[in-house]
Amino acid sequence: MKSFLTPLLLILASIQVIFAQDIFTEFHVIDSDLPYNNSFELIIKDVDNDGIIDILAYNSSKVNLYKGLGFGAFSEAITLITGGGSVTLFDTDNDMDLDLFRFKGSVLYEYLNDGEGNFSNPTVVYNSGPSSSLICGDVDNDGDIDLVKKEVNDDNVPWARLYLIKNQGNYEFGAENQIHLVTGYYDANVHARFSDLFGTGNLDLVFSDFSLGYNGMYESMLYVARINNGYYSVIHEEDCAQYGYIDPADLDGDGDKELLWINDSYGSILKSVNNGNGFGNKVWITDGNELYVSFDINNDDKCDLWLNEADMYGSPELKCKVNLNGNFSYTYDVMGISSDYTYRFSYGDLNDDGFDDIAYSRNFQIGWVSNHPSTNYFYEEELCSNDSIYFGGQWITEEGMYVDSLTSIGGTDSIVKLSITLLPAPDNFDIEGPSEVVPDSMETYSVPVNNEVYYDWIVEGGDITSNPNNHTITVLWGDIATGTVTATAISGNSCQTTSILTVTTSNAIQDRFYPSLKIWPVPVGDYLYIETDKALYFVMYDLNGCEILRTQKKSINVAGLKGGVYLIVALDSDDRTVYQRKIIKK
Repeated sequence: MKSFLTPLLLILASIQVIFAQDIFTEFHVIDSDLPYNNSFELIIKDVDNDGIIDILAYNSSKVNLYKGLGFGAFSEAITLITGGGSVTLFDTDNDMDLDLFRFKGSVLYEYLNDGEGNFSNPTVVYNSGPSSSLICGDVDNDGDIDLVKKEVNDDNVPWARLYLIKNQGNYEFGAENQIHLVTGYYDANVHARFSDLFGTGNLDLVFSDFSLGYNGMYESMLYVARINNGYYSVIHEEDCAQYGYIDPADLDGDGDKELLWINDSYGSILKSVNNGNGFGNKVWITDGNELYVSFDINNDDKCDLWLNEADMYGSPELKCKVNLNGNFSYTYDVMGISSDYTYRFSYGDLNDDGFDDIAYSRNFQIGWVSNHPSTNYFYEEELCSNDSIYFGGQWITEEGMYVDSLTSIGGTDSIVKLSITLLPAPDNFDIEGPSEVVPDSMETYSVPVNNEVYYDWIVEGGDITSNPNNHTITVLWGDIATGTVTATAISGNSCQTTSILTVTTSNAIQDRFYPSLKIWPVPVGDYLYIETDKALYFVMYDLNGCEILRTQKKSINVAGLKGGVYLIVALDSDDRTVYQRKIIKK
């Protein structure tokens, strides 16, 4: 017997769970002994090459390492550097581990990693000059670190410049190639970041400037520069005066990144779609006052948003907005965090469950929040060895663990796991007994004796008149063309094996075998006379199927029988029915 384990009930259950609980509810504190109101920036990487994610935290006063111990546990803080600064990780010596670069003041320092998360003393690799800062990346894919330098002047004529500085090898940096200049009457600045916008493996540069003019009005522009082999060309520029932050993120899963625009004044987030060669016009996608990070929370290759959104009273609330094919209307409220704008966030799979979690830093505390985008259901099913069950688009007949995934309306997966254990079914068997009978005949059917099973009998076209033991029955057949005898062996574990015997009835049986046998239907006096030249047994039954007598005599005394209808059956030496008919006792 085949069974269906259908997903309908599971879908309803997953919908209930999606609306009843939030996925970011488990908060884990890593370090609560930190300076108050001095948040750390966070980098999530495997620093010690043990296959487990670590957390690097840095601010202006120190750089701490929290080594991952597996499944969401972390070591106590290991202070790598006092004095702090801006930090990035990069394998500069091609030894398959991440080295540390720290920019402090105007100087870039290198700290080599020994492969186990232990770092060397610092080496000065570049001095950028006063009033400047650096971002680092390999812009020409030659395996060493290149620089983009920002220089700001706050004198009589404020200005800000960006320079691209290529590493010629062994930290022999080339000329400072100016990328951009912005000037202002009162103020001027520029912000830049690297990102592979087009999925080519090459770093592109996204930067925005702003200037405060003599009329007291801010002006701001966004630029996208493609960098090939260390040479750049601006491919996109756009007014961004109303937007405080631009974040590249792949929102449609096509491998390139859109530009996310955050308008603090209006509490909205817009996007410019990346068409593979450039960017389209800005389109509103959702409300939000500050975008912290954008990452794929549910492994559908589309970035979701982790942001602050003002509530009806203007207070910021921390939320995660799920990307449902570009629609961000489904929102998870992130409970447990008192939302404000002092948090710093990063993300990575911190508990080894295959989904990115959130690490956070705020005031005196560093911790992380578990991401549970999938609702898990586990079922155990016992399956008889001769049976099957339909699950996950297939008929299952083998023992093992099977997994199916159902997408909920919230855009997350409901993971259904089914554990199958096989139970032994009774062996196949045959039913012994005649398959061709005459109407009103009484026949015996049997199956092999097996004390480990119980036999359930069903007869179509006849009546079971006796069942002297579990493996034998007697059947009184009716006047039908075809009937069946079904025996089902049921074991102690409820597994079943069924055998069916098809039986046909025919009035010609008696004439075919014994054409000379005659039985008079109405006894003469007190005797029933039978005329035959064969040695036969004669058995008489009442209409309830009860045997009245059994004899080999050809004249049978019926004086003691009540008046009524009886059935007399002639049996050969093999106990087979060769003749039968009804008789009437007056």
